[in-house]
Amino acid sequence: MAKTKNTKPSPKPRKKSWLRRLFKLSLWGLLALGIIIAWYSYDLPNIRTLEDSERKPSITMVTKDGDMLTTYGDLYGTTITLDKVPKYVPQAVLAIEDHRFYEHIGIDLISFTRALFNNVIRGKVVQGGSSITQQLAKNFLLAKKKFHYTDRSLRRKVQELLVSLWLEYHFTKDQILSVYLNRIDFGAGVYGFDAAAQRYFFKPLSEVSIFEAGILAGMLKAPTRYNPLRHPKASADRGTTVVKKMIEYNYISKSSGDAEIKLGKDRLLNRRADTGSYRYFTDWIMDTLPSYLGYIDRDLVVVTSLNLRAQEAATKSIQTMIAQNGEKLGFQQMALVSMNLDGEVIAMVGGKDYSRSQFNRVTQALRQPGSAFKSFVYMAAFENGSKPSDIMNDAQQSYGKWRPKNIYNQYRGDLTIEEAFAYSSNTITVKLLQQTGVGKLINLVRRLGINTKLERNLTIALGSGEVTLFDMTSAIGVVANGGYEMYPHGVVEIRDKATNEVLYKSGTPHLRKLLDDQVVQYTDQIFSASVQYGTSKRSKLNNNIPSAGKSGTTQKHRDGWFVGYVKHRNGPITGIWTGNDDDSPTKGIVGGIIPAETWKMYHDMWVTPQPQDEEHTVELNHPHETTTEPAPIEDDMPAAEGSLDGIDQVLSLIQPDTANEALTDEEAEITPESLARENETEDETEKDEE
Repeated sequence: MAKTKNTKPSPKPRKKSWLRRLFKLSLWGLLALGIIIAWYSYDLPNIRTLEDSERKPSITMVTKDGDMLTTYGDLYGTTITLDKVPKYVPQAVLAIEDHRFYEHIGIDLISFTRALFNNVIRGKVVQGGSSITQQLAKNFLLAKKKFHYTDRSLRRKVQELLVSLWLEYHFTKDQILSVYLNRIDFGAGVYGFDAAAQRYFFKPLSEVSIFEAGILAGMLKAPTRYNPLRHPKASADRGTTVVKKMIEYNYISKSSGDAEIKLGKDRLLNRRADTGSYRYFTDWIMDTLPSYLGYIDRDLVVVTSLNLRAQEAATKSIQTMIAQNGEKLGFQQMALVSMNLDGEVIAMVGGKDYSRSQFNRVTQALRQPGSAFKSFVYMAAFENGSKPSDIMNDAQQSYGKWRPKNIYNQYRGDLTIEEAFAYSSNTITVKLLQQTGVGKLINLVRRLGINTKLERNLTIALGSGEVTLFDMTSAIGVVANGGYEMYPHGVVEIRDKATNEVLYKSGTPHLRKLLDDQVVQYTDQIFSASVQYGTSKRSKLNNNIPSAGKSGTTQKHRDGWFVGYVKHRNGPITGIWTGNDDDSPTKGIVGGIIPAETWKMYHDMWVTPQPQDEEHTVELNHPHETTTEPAPIEDDMPAAEGSLDGIDQVLSLIQPDTANEALTDEEAEITPESLARENETEDETEKDEE
């Protein structure tokens, strides 16, 4: 029997089996990747709209001299391309943000790996690894409201990656960098490097220096922290870091870089400090802007009446007075408004710190004016036939259960009405109102522009009603304006930003005559007496500059006021208030001291003497001339309750004007995009240090 041969099937080649498995795995992997990409990209916005913008109209506010104050809405500069700006501008960005930008495909794996390692070691986000392309992708997604700026989800990271790769595929590197320079968010509604150059250096991007370019590039990490207007020291240090990086990567030579650092730091640290106090003024303008144009649907340039010298003096005087005396005398807030006799508001400080409180104590706060309101009682009395030379008895008198008294229960017997006003006699003021009539006083006050609720009884004579500092100042300004109404305003001109078309221009309005000449002369006479020898004498200006005004203090020293005018042909008329927002009593504030001295400090800083023919005085043939200057008193109190143990106790707490200036205000300038960048780098570690 024949034997059969035992044969086994030959095995399949292993190489082919391995390749087949690898091929299958690759197919499944590609399928999975496709599904992931589809899953994360199905709701991506149309990336071709990257260069489109949906934004609010921008409002740029400037002074008459063209100095920019601030912007509202979204500010975009001129669209720039790399060949139209100094080469050191993009170089500064590349040096500090992404110096391998032209080498990677949208993701810098070296920086990403280093950042990941450092973050894991530290247990928190201390270093970023995003390339310029990734930053552009992130800003695009945030602008389209795909994510909140605090989002750290995998979905956000994957979508940023997808958008970055799409950008790298469809655009050249130069195009990506140009879009980045035009669209990056600097906070406070400022988008792009050209807008930032205008906002922070008041010049187009084509004119910035190397150091200024370094500051702008350095702001990208934390726009608020490195704002050169608010934090010049931190901004200068950051700009120095950027310029040194430019030296390191051979964009500029060491000698030129060192020279730029020295010159740039000197210029930045020595330029005028920007405290942000003018934002009370510009906010007020924004609130009134629709009354000029109605609905705003275009970019505008608003020329304002703000005088930077006056504003700087107002800010400094208030900061100095609060720093020297605020804690000792128990007051936390002050406010100031100053306007020319043509109604142009030249300075406005609505509080001590705009960044902490945007409430405007000039235009929004209703406070009792105390004895400053006596001004209107005497005007009404003059309209009723009284004269400054009339004699009245300074003695107590009862009105039902109310028996007003003078400060320290001091009574002087027979006084002229001028002397009674200068001494701020409560008893004579109430007697005058009783003779004149409350109705006539209310009518006068309404005529002068004060429309708040007022008490219709004799207590109104001592300032029991509530008024704003703005209205009080403009009402007393009628006297300085020769009896003609004041027309307070801050808008001089409004132009279309794109076409430069003038949409509004202030003119000379027809002003009504509110007080006759005799009343104006009499009132000017008693205001001048208050400054010369009365309760307001601490407001007397240097260089024999003539002035007039009235101080005021409320019950328990809750409020201190001074409103007065410089007797030049255009003023100014200035009002100052001191107190606490919660209406709590101070430690003895009186209007004739802190507010009056602040008024003096403010004007002495910038008001200069005028030729005699420029002095705005009312020529009087006074029926009663004071031949002997009466003995002065320190200040007034409105009614019976509350008085100082002694003015000397208050004076002893006031230090000479040698205290350090208060710290400048800080304005919050945070947008979701800028805050996102700050949150991603919580310490000072540079994200790409080698």
